[in-house]
Amino acid sequence: MMQLSPKTFCDTFSSVNTSMPILTGMEFMRRPARLSDALLHEYECVSRMAHVRKWDFDLYHFRDFIQDPQHAVVITNVQQTIQWVNHGFANMTGYQIQEALGKKPSFLQGKETDPLTRSAIKACLLEEKKFEGKLINYRKDGEPYWCDVRIEPIFNEHQKLVNFIAFEEEIV
Repeated sequence: MMQLSPKTFCDTFSSVNTSMPILTGMEFMRRPARLSDALLHEYECVSRMAHVRKWDFDLYHFRDFIQDPQHAVVITNVQQTIQWVNHGFANMTGYQIQEALGKKPSFLQGKETDPLTRSAIKACLLEEKKFEGKLINYRKDGEPYWCDVRIEPIFNEHQKLVNFIAFEEEIV
């Protein structure tokens, strides 16, 4: 390998066309979504939760998803008790945030919710794997609605399961 003296290196570097910016890798990163003050508050809350619990989780997807105020996000502990929901959850279900905390997400299910889908969700959660599917949930007023759900396990820096996060979108 040819070694350049410091002077030769500097001479070589100075001949580089500097009218074009040097690519540093930042050009290929996604730009963060611009969020309203309310959504920014939700993002910061989840970001703090991720930091405190040392999540090994990419918050970019969460930030992109909550841009739509109709998208619901539910965070549960390992026992699947709801720890946090966003305002999109309240918009979608009719339940206020405080009404959901401490409950299991299954409180949204009812007689038309497919038992096979419920079993598939349970199996994925027990195996600490991702679930993706559609199911019928019920609003506070009893109205059924179809929901596209993705539930992901969240692990900490030691790869121990610490939470689940569900991304829910109503199908119209």
